[in-house]
Amino acid sequence: MTRINFSVSNLMTIAALFLFASTLLFSCGKPDISVNEKYHVAVYPNPCIDAFTVGIGMFSSSTTIFTISLTKDGKEIYKEDFSISSTTGIPIDVLINEPEGAYLLKIEFEDEIEIIKIIKI
Repeated sequence: MTRINFSVSNLMTIAALFLFASTLLFSCGKPDISVNEKYHVAVYPNPCIDAFTVGIGMFSSSTTIFTISLTKDGKEIYKEDFSISSTTGIPIDVLINEPEGAYLLKIEFEDEIEIIKIIKI
């Protein structure tokens, strides 16, 4: 019999991935996913029509402070600061009155920056 040991970090990662997978079942479009040592970032649906969700998976139990901004052609159309202590999904619905096209989503954590291209159709 094989015994598998999971650390708290591994269990949190599995829980975060399960949360995102189950959420994706109910959304359309292919998610853009970025994973590193500290954060799991998923943006879905992408392409989107008017709104999308930024999912942040936490690999630690500490509070994380970050900023989400959205730009088109170098012009910032949205910026907001967040503080979270667990895996969460953040709905972003600022594209309702914006034209179709490519947007850059920037997520600034304390020690790194993630940039993901969002397509509005």
